Amino acid sequence: MASDYERIRDDNLREYGQGTRHLEFFQRLYADRTHFVFELLQNAEDAGATSVRFDLYHDRLEVRHNGRPFDERDVRGVCGVGEGTKADDLTQIGKFGIGFKSVYAYSSCPEIHSGDEHFRIEHYVRPCAAQAVEPGGTWTTFFLLPFADPAQAFGEIEERFGSLQSQTLLFLRHISRIECSVEGKICSSYVRDPVESGSCRRVRLMERVPGQEDKESEWLVFERGVQVPEKNDFVRVEVAFKLARQGSANDTIVPIQESPLVVFFPTAKETDLGFLIQGAYRTTPARDNIPRVDSWNRQLVAETATLVADLLPVLRDMGLLTVGLLEAMPIRPQNFPEDGMFRAIFDRVRETLREDALLPAHGGGFVDGKQAKLARGAELRELLPEQQLRVLFEGGSDLKWLADKITADKTPELRNYLVEELGIEEVTPEAFARRFGLDFIAEQADGWVAKFYGFLDGQKALWRAPRWQGDSGGPLRDKPFVRLQDGSHVATFRSDGLPNAHLPPSGETDYPVVKREIVEQDEALQFLKNLGLKEPSTVTEVIEKVLPKYHPDAIDAQPLSADEHARDIEKVFRALKTDSQHDKDLLVGQLKRTCFLRATNVVTGQTSFKQPGDIYIRSTDLELYFAGNPNAYFLAAEYADNQVESLCQLGVSRTVRVQCRQPGSDGSVMLGYYEGEHTYNRGTRGFDPKYEIDGLEYAVRHPSSDKAVFVWNTLLVPRSHLIRGCVESATRSNFRPAKMEEKLSSAGRLVCDLPWLPSAPATFHRPQELSLVDLPDGFRRDEDVARALGMKAPVSEALAREAGVAPEDIEYLRSNIDEFRRWRTKRSKADFPVKESSSAELRSQRVAAQAKNARRKQYDPKTRSVRISDDLQGEAKTYLRELYTNDDGQMVCQACHDEMPFKLDDGSYYFEAVECVTGADREHRENHLALCPVCAAKYRYANSSDPAQVRESILQATGELRVPITLAREPHAIRFVEVHLQDLQAVLRSEVTPPD
Repeated sequence: MASDYERIRDDNLREYGQGTRHLEFFQRLYADRTHFVFELLQNAEDAGATSVRFDLYHDRLEVRHNGRPFDERDVRGVCGVGEGTKADDLTQIGKFGIGFKSVYAYSSCPEIHSGDEHFRIEHYVRPCAAQAVEPGGTWTTFFLLPFADPAQAFGEIEERFGSLQSQTLLFLRHISRIECSVEGKICSSYVRDPVESGSCRRVRLMERVPGQEDKESEWLVFERGVQVPEKNDFVRVEVAFKLARQGSANDTIVPIQESPLVVFFPTAKETDLGFLIQGAYRTTPARDNIPRVDSWNRQLVAETATLVADLLPVLRDMGLLTVGLLEAMPIRPQNFPEDGMFRAIFDRVRETLREDALLPAHGGGFVDGKQAKLARGAELRELLPEQQLRVLFEGGSDLKWLADKITADKTPELRNYLVEELGIEEVTPEAFARRFGLDFIAEQADGWVAKFYGFLDGQKALWRAPRWQGDSGGPLRDKPFVRLQDGSHVATFRSDGLPNAHLPPSGETDYPVVKREIVEQDEALQFLKNLGLKEPSTVTEVIEKVLPKYHPDAIDAQPLSADEHARDIEKVFRALKTDSQHDKDLLVGQLKRTCFLRATNVVTGQTSFKQPGDIYIRSTDLELYFAGNPNAYFLAAEYADNQVESLCQLGVSRTVRVQCRQPGSDGSVMLGYYEGEHTYNRGTRGFDPKYEIDGLEYAVRHPSSDKAVFVWNTLLVPRSHLIRGCVESATRSNFRPAKMEEKLSSAGRLVCDLPWLPSAPATFHRPQELSLVDLPDGFRRDEDVARALGMKAPVSEALAREAGVAPEDIEYLRSNIDEFRRWRTKRSKADFPVKESSSAELRSQRVAAQAKNARRKQYDPKTRSVRISDDLQGEAKTYLRELYTNDDGQMVCQACHDEMPFKLDDGSYYFEAVECVTGADREHRENHLALCPVCAAKYRYANSSDPAQVRESILQATGELRVPITLAREPHAIRFVEVHLQDLQAVLRSEVTPPD
């Protein structure tokens, strides 16, 4: 019997009123208008239907299902408005309430035919009897939705049919089939085939589209009951893992790319999990979002976290806990922030993996996060099976490698999660080398050691040689990993670079050699050769048998005879003929550090063994220079001439040794960065403040005339620039700006401070006390040396320098005095003009007022900024020409302080008006300098001064009319007349924003 539609309509009129405008929001309830499809599926699921069919026509949509027929309660429900319409109540979204109202997005008068009920709904809540229509076949319920706007409705719903997926059915308990047709033709169908399988459901989903290959997917679905607060009802939280099968292999779990939260049907809320979770979450009225700050939703997430954690051992026992399952877990911490909705699942899974044996181990089995190690590379894992791994890390029997499928290349996100979140150590070759020690290798068999050497051949960084001073080389370089024939272990090389072991020769030997059983393995032998080990050779004999005899303690204990020494020298020269450049370099380094050459002391005449670098070849000049020096030695006369030449290559010298650093391509000597001072330092023009000359201090403290001539001519003249020079210091590596400081080198201080230059026999003076003309015959007249030593300039030379000519030209000028005077007038600097200010305060006020009214700088916008407001050149030049022309009519450059170099055809001096302080807001004629062309170019393009410092120096200048500046890397001073300086200070103070 049909319901009393009129009575229901009257009840609703009393409940909701005559008007319906307040109910029109149903048309805009969903952002996606086609969401009503899911609401109709929910209606069918609630009615226990197993099949649903959608038939789309251009003017209507027909929906049928085979569930329980409607009764009066259903009629009232589908025509009523539940409490869920209230904006602040998210709990009352019951069946046939708000959900069904979503059909009004397309149909204004839907019809429902089910059992005895045949009615249409007008104005959202008013049921009216309709002519009976049978659903047909086995269907029990029929929805007819006439379209209000057929063109729009047809296209949108057809598109929705195309985007439905079989996953829509995954978590349903009743509906197992959905069919969709358009204009009577089936366009898609979806089938769910559930199979109970112990503690879970195995669900196979099928999607069929005519003309396309069928799509199948299988899922494992697990559930957990959750009691509804204050009710005796339970709901379920569920998780579903996607299964995959490759060939005949067993099923495996694979992560899914998109995992929307499911509330019976997919929502718009992404979980960022690699599996699906479902629950009776509270949603917004449109079911398009999930409130996170909701105690019920938080409880469901917590219950889901417990379910997932409890499932891990279950899946392990089912043989499904693989790397694929781990990748499906919440392993991306950036997706699960502390305040994120699904953070509880992330935390619970992390805790479970850390504490329980759930991580796949190499070779089978499982290991917990606290006992797991991750190998960087398969070779390391093969080199260190579990037995060696436990010895190396002093771990218990549970210590295991993780499965070889977990790598930084194949599974980067999982690897990062295990290392960063679970704290699992990734053992790299470097980490292994750092833990490696004698106790470890002593326990290993020869076969393992040979395999270890083969591994090291591909890990050169572990045993590389030092690359610079202070570098210790690879982490194994100094560790005892070379196994000798007697079973002991040594480091490959000694601290002096010599090998502690050799490759075994064919016969017996007294040298320490690598164990023969190990060298028989090709991979081990190749590594040892690459390491630098060789069979004992002549070089080996010299290094290990000959040179140790010359250690001071050995010499004292057992003096060497002349014959034995001669035999040793012959062995040295034979060894130096080796074809191996590596061996030769090694031998040369040892020889230079060994006192193996006989040398005679200059003072005592006694012979002793010295290093090559301490010995000189006797010559007349060197005998003169080193006379009386107790620290000087000459090579003994017992060595043949051909031997002497070879010994010179080892460090024996024929000339006085000097020490200085070589300049770079720019001519500067880099002196380093001093962290305490935070400065970079360099010597300009090749100057090295640490320049030293062997024996110089004794020579100048015990001078003779002949010795002084040798020091001057032979040692100082060729390197006069190293006596005294400039050192630049700066806080930036490009030395802009830089401070200049003149310094004496170590050798320069000795020759400048001590009295060693003769003026007469047995009378010696400091250089500052003499001039070049005071030196006796035999001294080269080198002005560079004289200037560097600070010697006095003779009158004639001073006159020559003042005139700018050579000293020998002085006599000619004396005979042509008139010409000389004219030339001198032309070359001498012009007098700098004097322009005193009669009333500084009044002038400053007037200039400041003019400055504030000055036109602002303007720029024409182009691809580059071009200044267009600098049209004061004429006015600035007139201003500067008046200020910097002296009483003699000469105009003077403010930088070089010379007369401007030439005049124009009109008789006026040519000069350039250059902006002084850049960055000013306005144009000021006073903010210009009168510079000659050369100084103008330097100021514009070779000015390393800090603009802010220049500005500050100008503002602070009072009585001093010079402002220091650096042009072309040379110190200069910008000179001002008083009037200009006061004007410029007033202009700069008037600026609203000081320039950068």
